[in-house]
Amino acid sequence: MWQVSCSPETYAEQLNQQTYTPWHAYALSKIANIYFTIELQHRYGSQGLQAYALHPGVVNTGLQRHVAISQWINAPFQSLLFKTQLEGTQTNLVCAVSDQAVPGKYYADCREETFANPHADDAERA
Repeated sequence: MWQVSCSPETYAEQLNQQTYTPWHAYALSKIANIYFTIELQHRYGSQGLQAYALHPGVVNTGLQRHVAISQWINAPFQSLLFKTQLEGTQTNLVCAVSDQAVPGKYYADCREETFANPHADDAERA
């Protein structure tokens, strides 16, 4: 995950047209999803809810067709670099059915992962 700070200033920058960047906003949305998962598990885990944050991998969903450069650079490599949609569901399934999956944690490639971004593992922010 990108090293994006989660300070109030960082969020405010994304509201400013001069400092807004799509990839920065995307990274912030991923961290927000992790915070949401941690808090959801904290609040409702005792009632039986199990929440997981996960990254399915780079899946060939067709979404990349909206990024102009990918149309000509990635096309020959998509089958080598991207997961199929079926492969992209595997981590979701592990979290849904495995007794080993720990609620409130982050999963990628069918296993629990540590956060590459230190801002994502901040229980106070969640």
